[in-house]
Amino acid sequence: MQNSILTTRGIQTAFVLRSEGQTATFSPIMKEVPSTNAFEDYLFDEHGFTIKEKTSAENRDQVQELAKKYRMTVRNKSWTGNISMNKDDYEDAGQIVPGYIDGKINEAVEDFAIFPDKLINDLLVANSSTFDGSDLFADTHNIGTAAAFDNKLAITGTTEANIRTDLPLAYNALISVQWADGKPINPLGKGKWYVLCPAHLELTFRSIVSNPQTSTGVANTWYNAFTPIVNPYQLTSVNTWYMVYYRTGREPFFLQRRKDVQWNYIDDKKSSDYEWISDARFVAAPAWFTSIVRIA
Repeated sequence: MQNSILTTRGIQTAFVLRSEGQTATFSPIMKEVPSTNAFEDYLFDEHGFTIKEKTSAENRDQVQELAKKYRMTVRNKSWTGNISMNKDDYEDAGQIVPGYIDGKINEAVEDFAIFPDKLINDLLVANSSTFDGSDLFADTHNIGTAAAFDNKLAITGTTEANIRTDLPLAYNALISVQWADGKPINPLGKGKWYVLCPAHLELTFRSIVSNPQTSTGVANTWYNAFTPIVNPYQLTSVNTWYMVYYRTGREPFFLQRRKDVQWNYIDDKKSSDYEWISDARFVAAPAWFTSIVRIA
């Protein structure tokens, strides 16, 4: 194939351009941080989090004292993309990037955009460890000498009435958590509220948050109070949902891109297709367990 270099560049350019503006579903509840070192062990040290975090000066020593003792769970996975073109069709098209592979490039872009969601979902399902040595969701997160934080609540059901019962429990857990000095970790008015839910509960949550009045005609206290986010990887048989209080410096999850997408040309003489293979590598990790509550 004489124009393999030009075609590879064309695919790479098209992929990059079409990726602009594409975001993961979980983007509102995670922080993408730069990859600053060739090798990183994700151990919190005296300089702060290895993958960068933000914390107020008065709390830094307390956080680091916890952090020196533990490693957090990370998900490190590669995304792989594949674009193939029939050799005969390519030669007949006489174009560097034949138009009929546009759809394949678009599919690769869409798959790449939501790949970080898969890593975050893996952390949720595994209930991965956090920097205090506890599971991400636990009934006892000790924060210095402050009262223990419980972010693992029991669900009462999936009807609208059940969800209205559980919402204030999750909300109160998040607004009541404090540092040892009594200062709130999630001060009201400083962040944004989200509910992460399975697809089969989306309409119920949207009904709760979008109507100024309840079905009984009284004022709806949850009107415009949070934004629902649908977990694209959660099974429809699982009713678990999560309330998140997102604030810069208190992100529930970190995402780090360790390797960018780069398409590579492959010509297997035994195959009837030309192929372009690409991979990218991401790392995802729990960040602030004080920013998320699970209802399951």
